[in-house]
Amino acid sequence: MKNLASILFLAACCFFAPAFTFLGEAPAKAIVDECPAAGDHTTTVIVYKDGKRVGSGYKVSLEFVGGLSVSGFTKNFYTNSDGIAYVEHASEGTVKVYVDGNWSDHQTKGKAPGKISVYL
Repeated sequence: MKNLASILFLAACCFFAPAFTFLGEAPAKAIVDECPAAGDHTTTVIVYKDGKRVGSGYKVSLEFVGGLSVSGFTKNFYTNSDGIAYVEHASEGTVKVYVDGNWSDHQTKGKAPGKISVYL
């Protein structure tokens, strides 16, 4: 019975941890840290502005929009000098890409994990 409880707890962490990210980083981080699948995936986001890749320092995050079992935000990652952000996450599905906290300017969606280009 103890093993079954452990398995159910880990399953709940993996499937529901992204849904708690809207509550803030602390509660979600505590749950995700205990989930063995956390960060198993990486999505490459390439950010362009005026037809060229941006430099370093642009804040990038993903919002999973695939339903109840896969929803919530990733933590923030930042572009490197080549305009690329490597966003780590545990979930898979359709995402909205936020750059510097904004989605409405470019309205970029994609599949995660994968490679997504954003044109500002």
